[in-house]
Amino acid sequence: MYGLSEEGDCLRLISLLNKCNVIDKLMVIRQRNLFKMKQTGLCLLLVSLFSACHKENKMQPPEDNTVVCTPAGPYDYLDNYNFGTISSDTFVRKYEAMWKEIFMEKNHMTDSAFTNHITLIQSDTSSWNDGSSFGICYEVHIGWAIAYTCDQFVIKLDSSAQQYGQFPRDKYLSKEQIETIIDNRSFSSHISQVAPSGSILFSTADTALNNLIKAAKVNTLCIGRVALGDSGHLVLQANGKYKNKVNHCIFDRLDLQNGKTYLSEGHVI
Repeated sequence: MYGLSEEGDCLRLISLLNKCNVIDKLMVIRQRNLFKMKQTGLCLLLVSLFSACHKENKMQPPEDNTVVCTPAGPYDYLDNYNFGTISSDTFVRKYEAMWKEIFMEKNHMTDSAFTNHITLIQSDTSSWNDGSSFGICYEVHIGWAIAYTCDQFVIKLDSSAQQYGQFPRDKYLSKEQIETIIDNRSFSSHISQVAPSGSILFSTADTALNNLIKAAKVNTLCIGRVALGDSGHLVLQANGKYKNKVNHCIFDRLDLQNGKTYLSEGHVI
């Protein structure tokens, strides 16, 4: 009797386990169906959002990047400079000759290149807190392009000067001493880098400006000026203002001797 009871219990246990397996399978099937329902719902939600965004994008008008500016002639910027005269004073002319010598040495320029591309505008000497300086302004011109720039260097240090203790005070410096100060750009002393040996790649100012407008992908730009770039090349600067953007301007540059463009934008306060 004990054996039969044990066998009956086993049968009942097997039956119970089978029922549990069926329930487990049903639960798994139910979970899978719920997961599929969630997936389907998520897909429908994403499709709905994408459709809404797509419709919203279609309804938004394209951004208006119209640029406006006041047209200027290719040389109008030269009127902004204060043109003086080349001094006839013998003392000033002495430092003008020294400047020319240093200028040509630093720029590896021949006499013919200097004559053909450099026009002297004004020169003079001046005194300041710690000494005296020589200054000269001139035009660099290649083809139709003209840039205006100025150089200066110290010619005397007063006893109040704190730098260059090895140099004499209250006496005029030698060319070598002046060149040392120029190389260190001390007391605002500097000689511009100029590369007049190259040619202008654009036949006219309008041709160069149109090239810059095309590179900037705008409807127009107006000439600001032609200036000396860091490399010594002549660079056309042009600008404009976005019509429908508050205080948002565009400032672009074109290297007239190698054709490279430099595009930038910013806000004017």
